[in-house]
Amino acid sequence: MPFGAGVIWHPGSESHRELPGVGSGGFHRLAPVTPEQELVERLASKRDRVEVMRSLVGGVKATELRSVHLTDAALDALSGGLEHSNPQIRWWSIQLLDHCADLRAIEAIVPLLDDPVARVRRNAVHALSCAACKPDWSGHLADGVIARIALMAEADPNTKVRTDAALALSCHTKSS
Repeated sequence: MPFGAGVIWHPGSESHRELPGVGSGGFHRLAPVTPEQELVERLASKRDRVEVMRSLVGGVKATELRSVHLTDAALDALSGGLEHSNPQIRWWSIQLLDHCADLRAIEAIVPLLDDPVARVRRNAVHALSCAACKPDWSGHLADGVIARIALMAEADPNTKVRTDAALALSCHTKSS
């Protein structure tokens, strides 16, 4: 469930956060926030990022991340981060999910192939094609995802995205 997805929450039993006011009365919605969701929000802060990464996934370096096993709460929070309005949070959520071979993570990244921000699309292409980042992953992608990446390789408006999509296709062809 995306952060604040229409849930009204009353302060008290769990942590909560205020969302932008709705209506002219200035009322605020309150949505439940898990500790992991709070960490995902902090991915936007350069100062906090290393601490956040260690807390969410247990590492920072590529060698540490290759053996990551996310808790369900961390996976859910990072998946929610993929829908965040801040492209930095979307990018970092992909970056961390890239190292997770869980099919739920792979499926959650797919919609970001259509992200309005080229850097986010490029990172999504990488995450959906890099078996080195997740050694336990079979490398399997649905035919529709492969077709979408092929279209990106031909027609994405960004040169770097096109280049990385073409590379992703060549790697996928070799591993299939």
